[in-house]
Amino acid sequence: MSSVIDSLNAPQKEAALTLDKDVRIIAGAGSGKTRMLMARIASLVDNGILPWRILAITFTNKAAREMKERLQTLLQDAARDVRISTIHSLCVRILREDASAIGYPKNFTILDGDDQKSMLRTIYKELDMDRTTFPPSAVLGKISGWKTAGYSPEEAQDQTDGPEAKAYELYERQLEDMKAMDFDDLLLKTRHLLGTNQEVRDKWQNRLDYIHVDEFQDVDPVQYDIIRLLKRPDAFLCVVGDPDQTIYTWRGAAVDIILNFARDFPNTRTVILNENYRSSQTILDAANALIAHNHGRIEKDLFSSIESDRKIETFQAQDESQEPLQVARDITRARKEGLEYRDIAVLYRSNYLSRGIERVLGKLRIPYRIYGGIRFYERQEIKDMLSYLKLITEPDPEDPAQKSLDLAVMRVINVPRRGIGARTVEKLQKEAADRGLNLLEVLRDPQTVSGAAAKKFAPFVELVDEMKSLRASVPLDELMMRMAFDSGYMAMLKDTREEDREENIEELQADIRQALQENPDLTLEEYLQDLSLFTDRDEEAGNAVSLMTVHAAKGLEFEQVHIVGLNEGVFPSLRAMEEAGRDGLEEERRLMYVAMTRAKKALYLSWNSGYSFQLDRHKTPSRFIQEIPEDYVKQESTPLDNYPVHKSPQGQSRKSRGRAPKPTTRLRKGDHVEHTVYGAGVVTDVQKDIVSVAFGHPNGVRKLNMHHPSLQKVKG
Repeated sequence: MSSVIDSLNAPQKEAALTLDKDVRIIAGAGSGKTRMLMARIASLVDNGILPWRILAITFTNKAAREMKERLQTLLQDAARDVRISTIHSLCVRILREDASAIGYPKNFTILDGDDQKSMLRTIYKELDMDRTTFPPSAVLGKISGWKTAGYSPEEAQDQTDGPEAKAYELYERQLEDMKAMDFDDLLLKTRHLLGTNQEVRDKWQNRLDYIHVDEFQDVDPVQYDIIRLLKRPDAFLCVVGDPDQTIYTWRGAAVDIILNFARDFPNTRTVILNENYRSSQTILDAANALIAHNHGRIEKDLFSSIESDRKIETFQAQDESQEPLQVARDITRARKEGLEYRDIAVLYRSNYLSRGIERVLGKLRIPYRIYGGIRFYERQEIKDMLSYLKLITEPDPEDPAQKSLDLAVMRVINVPRRGIGARTVEKLQKEAADRGLNLLEVLRDPQTVSGAAAKKFAPFVELVDEMKSLRASVPLDELMMRMAFDSGYMAMLKDTREEDREENIEELQADIRQALQENPDLTLEEYLQDLSLFTDRDEEAGNAVSLMTVHAAKGLEFEQVHIVGLNEGVFPSLRAMEEAGRDGLEEERRLMYVAMTRAKKALYLSWNSGYSFQLDRHKTPSRFIQEIPEDYVKQESTPLDNYPVHKSPQGQSRKSRGRAPKPTTRLRKGDHVEHTVYGAGVVTDVQKDIVSVAFGHPNGVRKLNMHHPSLQKVKG
C-alpha cells in the first residue's frame, strides 16, 4: 500500500490521506483523480475501515466498472465488499429493501425507455395525440423535467396549454396503478423515503462511515439531497469534481453545489489537483487563460511536465466548405507522420456541424465514426426531407416499377400527420400492385381515391405537383426549404421545439447550396444519386477518426483534436446565452475548456467566414478565440488550391464556379423586388450582399442573397 501512496504527487497524497475531515477535491482535467480516489479507498481499508462501510458513488456504469477493476488490483478480495455504485443503482438497493415504508412492494417494476414509450402509446390514443407532432422522446423529456423540478401534473397543466401535461397526469396514474417506477422515481422516491422516515434513514446512515462521490460537479439538487441524507454527522464525505467542467446544467446539474460545499459542511478541507498528466503545457496555458474569464469557479491553474514547442494552430476559412477541407488536410498530414486515425478527434458544438466534415472525409476515403450520435444523412429529419425531394424527381429508367418513389411516399405521406391510417395505406399499396402503378399515380386517380380519403390525400398530391412545377424556376436549395415549410414539416418541429432537427434541415439546405456552387448545372436527380453513393459505404472501421459533440467528448482524450465551427453564436451558442445570460455564457466557456483539454499534443481551432443563414448575420470568430493569448497560437494559412476535393470534377476551382454575375445595380432599402418563389416584396434592410425582404402572407420577411437570379428588382 505504501508504494501506491508514494507514487502520488503531494496534493494527491493529501487528498488520499485526509481521513478525519470532509474533503472537497477540485480535480482538474487529466489530473489522475480516479487513481487518487482508489488509493484513498485502499488507504481506508489499510487503516482498518471495514470495506462494506465505504461507499463510492459515480454516475455511469462504465465509471463504476473501471473503479471496481482498479480497486481489485489494489485490494484483491477485499475490493468485492466496497460499495461502488451509480447513484441509480444505490437507490434501487435502498428501495428494494425499504420500499414498503412508502407503499411499494419490494419487487416493484422499474420501467426502461421502451416501457415508457409503450405506456405513452395507450395515453396517446386516449388523448388523440399525434406521435409525429408530439414525439414520445420529447414528451418524456418534459415529464422528466416537471418531475425533477417538483411540479405535480396539476401544476404542469397551469404552465402549458398543450396535451403534454395531461399526458403527464395519465402517465403518473398508470405508474401508481402498476406500482412501478421510472428512472426519475428511483431518485425522487429514495429522497422522499430517507427524508420522511427516520428509522430507514438511521439504518442506512449507520451502515456507512465514508462516502465518496465522483464527478461531483454534475450532481443535481435531488442527488445532492440523497447524498446528504445518507451521511450521519460523524461520518465523512469526500467529493471529487471540477467546477470548470460543469457542462450539464441543462440536465439539472448545479455548479453552485460544489462551489458552496464548504458552506454546507464547515468541517471541510479543500484540495486542488492541478498537475495534468495528459496535455502539453501550451495547451494548458491556453485553457487556463480561457477559463479565467469565468466568475463562478474555484481558481486553479493546470500545469504539466509535458513541454512542447508546438503551438495551437488556428485557421479562418473563407467559407463553410473550406473549413472541413483544412481539417481533412491536417488529418492526412498527421496520418503520414505516423498518427493513427483513432488518435484524432473532431469536436463541434452541435450535431448539425458534422455534415461538412462527413462529406469531405467520405470523399477522401478517410474512415470516421460518429461517437455517441447518428451520421448526418441518416438522421430522421434528413431522410424525411430527401424523401420529399424524391417525390418530385423524374422517372428513373433503371427503376421502371418506381419502387424507390413508393418508399419515399410511404415515408412521408403521414409526416406531418394527415390523418391517413395504416389500413388506408395498405389498400393503396395493393391497388398500386394490382394495377402496375406507383403510389403517386394511384393517389391522383379519382376512381381509386374519393370521398373523405380524397380530402386527406389532396393536399399531399397538390404539394408534390406544385413543387414539381417550380423545379425549372426555383433553385434546388430554396425548393427544398419551400417543401419543408409548405408541407408543415418545419411547423411540426417548431411546435415540438426540436431546434436541433430544425438546424439539421437548415444545414441540408447549406449542403445543397454548396453542391450547386461546385456544379451550377447539378440536377436534383444527380444530387440524390451522389448522396446514395456517399452513404452506401462499408461499416466504419476500428481505426477511424472520431467525430462528436463536445458533450460526448467529456472524459475522453486524443493525441490530436480539432475544434470546428468556432463562430460567435455557434460556439458559444446564441441560444444558450439568450436563455441563461451570463450563466449560459460561462457554461459555454466551460464547454470550450473541456474541448481544449481533450487534446494531448496537437490542438486545432477553426472557424469560417461568410453569411450564416442559421443566425441571419455575417459570421465572426468566437469570442473564445480572442480570449486565448496570441503567444500560444499560430495562424495556419496554407493554400488549398491543389487539395483534391477543392476542385470540381471538371477541374475548375470553386472560386470561379457557382456564382451568378453581380448585377450592375445594387439593391437598396425600399426597392421593390420579385422572387420566383415568394412573389412581390420590398427590401427592408441591406447588409453587404444580404437583403431582408418583406413578402406578403404567409412568406413574411426573408433574408436573401441580392445577387441570386431568383431575385429581381422591379419598378415600384
